[in-house]
Parts: sequence; C-alpha cells; structure tokens
Amino acid sequence: MDCDDEFYDDTSFAKMLAFLKERNPNLAVGCFEEEMPDSKNIIHKPNETSQFLHAKYFKRQYLIDNNYRFNERIRVAEDSYFTTIVLSDTPGFLLNYVLYKWKYNRKSLVRNNESTEDFYRKTLMDGIHSVYDAACFLEKKKSSNTNKIAFNAMFYPYILLTSYVFEKCEIKKKKEYEKETYLSYLKFKNYLDKISLQEYDNYFSSIINSLSRSMPGIKPLESFDDFILRLSKDYFDNK
Repeated sequence: MDCDDEFYDDTSFAKMLAFLKERNPNLAVGCFEEEMPDSKNIIHKPNETSQFLHAKYFKRQYLIDNNYRFNERIRVAEDSYFTTIVLSDTPGFLLNYVLYKWKYNRKSLVRNNESTEDFYRKTLMDGIHSVYDAACFLEKKKSSNTNKIAFNAMFYPYILLTSYVFEKCEIKKKKEYEKETYLSYLKFKNYLDKISLQEYDNYFSSIINSLSRSMPGIKPLESFDDFILRLSKDYFDNK
C-alpha cells in the first residue's frame, strides 16, 4: 500500500481479511477508487485493473515458489510488469466491493504536474520493456495467456506511437521507441498466426479501452501493416 493512499472505508480491511481467512487464495482482486483532481472519482472494477497493484492480495509463498518478481530494468510503472505476469498465469478471486482509494498526488512520479500525454512521451520505453519482458516470461512458462501479452507487446506501443499522443514527441526519441517496437514485432510476430479474428478484435479493443480512460479519443492513425513496413525499412536502412 502506498504511503499516500488509504483503505476505502473503515470496513475494507476487515472484509478482505475475513475473505482471506475463509478461502486462503493465492490471489484476490478487488475494486478501487481513483481520486481525480476534478473530484469526479473513478471506480475501477477487478477486470479493469490488471496493470495496478491497488486492491490486490498476493500470497507471498506462492510468489516465491513461482519466481514472480519485479523487473529491475523498469523505473516507472514497474507494477504493470509484475501484475501482468501474475494475473495472466494465476487463478484468483474477483471481489466486487471497493477496498482501496488511490489518492491524487500531483507531485508523484507518475503524475508530476504533467499531462498524461507528456508522461507517455517521456516513459514509453519502460512500457515497451514491461510488456516485452512479461511476454518472454510467460512464453518460458508456456502460459496459455502468452498470445495476449505477445499481442500487447506489439500493439500497445503501435497504438500510442501512431496516435495524436506522439505527434509532438521529439523525433530522435520517437525513433528509439519505434526501433524497440519493431524488435518486439520480430520476436513475437509468429503469435499473430495463433490469434483468431475474434481474439484480435478483443485484444485490440482492450488496449484502446484502457488507454482511453486517461486519453479519450486515442486511436492509431496508421495501419499496423504500414507501420511495420515503415519500421522495417528504417531498421534495415540503418543497420
């Protein structure tokens, strides 16, 4: 629990503790409230919170036994890697009540007086490494969810890099992001053949919906095929 956050109300901890004593799960995920600067707080449901640590319980011995660790090469939003590998590979319980309040702190590392767009433009490399490393981890474990995370490793940065968010990004930095994205594509492109059209649509919509919560109207302005073709030319021209 972050030092500037709090339980949702006086009953939250008691509810969670009673559940844990009764069921003894390896994983449990509840709802949490995100405090917003305009006071229009958002309630995040369990199936919408995969990238956050908030309102989650992990059994310590289970994490040790399965070698679930934080990724030391990721500086910003490091919880997204950890929660991705654990939630993708662990049966758990979804709790439909609010446990946690994520307090708004303008001076935090994530917010730091910047717009969401500025934050992504400065920290996307951590996001690329997070989802790439998560897909590699799950691939080694032969997880049934590797397809989805491998898809995310390619399409999460693609959607951001070809949207309005990166129109103002420094060209040199954007090229670095694009090169890393292309390397993700080379690593995981075989997974595209394993994904049905329905899964493709579901995975794509999931990324768009997640990003749209903080950046309404986000969408790619270039097709994925054209994006990869352009990156392949840049990559091989510069080798």
